[in-house]
Amino acid sequence: HREFKGRMMAGFGSPNTAASLFVIAALVAASSISLIFRHREFRTRERRDQINYIISKGFAGHALLILSLSCLVLTSSRAGNAIGAFTLIALIALDSRITFRTTGASRSSIIDWRKTSRGVVVSVAGAAFLFLVWSGGTLAARSKNILGDTGERTELYTAYWNIRRNEPWFGHGLGSFNAVNDAAMTINVAPQMIPVGAAHNVALQWLIQQGLIGALVMLAIIMAMHRPILRALIDPVDQPRNFLRLVLAASFVLLTHGMVDYALEIPSIMWTWALLLGLGTGFAHRISMNKPSDPDYSPSGN
Repeated sequence: HREFKGRMMAGFGSPNTAASLFVIAALVAASSISLIFRHREFRTRERRDQINYIISKGFAGHALLILSLSCLVLTSSRAGNAIGAFTLIALIALDSRITFRTTGASRSSIIDWRKTSRGVVVSVAGAAFLFLVWSGGTLAARSKNILGDTGERTELYTAYWNIRRNEPWFGHGLGSFNAVNDAAMTINVAPQMIPVGAAHNVALQWLIQQGLIGALVMLAIIMAMHRPILRALIDPVDQPRNFLRLVLAASFVLLTHGMVDYALEIPSIMWTWALLLGLGTGFAHRISMNKPSDPDYSPSGN
């Protein structure tokens, strides 16, 4: 495909689809690295030794983080890079805040860690900037065309919204998207509707195929799987829950990216999401089952 030239697809058929998986990989890596900060051995070491401890104990996580972020940049996915950067920073910030708050770190140690990590952050940011300059030329070029692409995407969404209005309640049927797409094609949106086979918006695609009722059923199932995860994060239990925050971050990435692309229509993405949701839901139930019944129970950590 002419728009995919020079962009990493990693065998997933689309650079944007690959970007979704690379963002999830980066989130998994960052979440595994954050566990190191909870180790007692890390907190009792000298400041200079803490960096070496993080690198030695989290080598696999660091390697995965560097690899996944490098591949993410090479996909030149504008939405994937923007959503991924925002979510990754938010997850790291939240995990760091909760870790320092719940491990009993003193204010002075937090300040010391910030001073120590400042050089690391600057180094990583500098390396990321140089990498973007070297390999992110395609991403920069595509970012310049974002206004034109937004106009085309708006026309595309308008066409699909009109298709949805023909069968608003129960839709055109599962697997009917390509047929209704071809039937509703016009000269104005033909370049966008011909090669894709997806609506570039998972909500619109659900509405077209399953209608409002079917889309609400799917949304209810997704919310039901997230409910125990949210409850486990709110309950005051003395167990680490960074994995649950990772699951929510992955859901945010996939659903947000799904509003401007079709990653959630790809089986490899859905399988990955289903696996994370299943593990997260199971872990959340385990936390709920192990929660003490004593009303005066006061946890020492989060």
